Amino acid sequence: MSDQSRRFPHIYLPENGESEKYTRSSSGGGSSSPPQRDRAAHARALELAIGTAIQKARQQLDSRQPEVAAGVPGFYLEFQVQADGEGF
Repeated sequence: MSDQSRRFPHIYLPENGESEKYTRSSSGGGSSSPPQRDRAAHARALELAIGTAIQKARQQLDSRQPEVAAGVPGFYLEFQVQADGEGF
């Protein structure tokens, strides 16, 4: 190793190697297209599911006893998305 101060002292290449121009790999990225989806039908299914959930939440709010209920009326809407994209 030379006695010169190194620009990057944390990197040490004992054999120094040879400089080469960078070339990117010709492979990568899939050539297949994503599957066709019926976006309109999916949107309708989501609207129906969310609408049903909101309707049920409102029914629960209406059934609360006013003298027991505290705070600002409201609800949380929680949903899960399946990892495989299936569900609707």
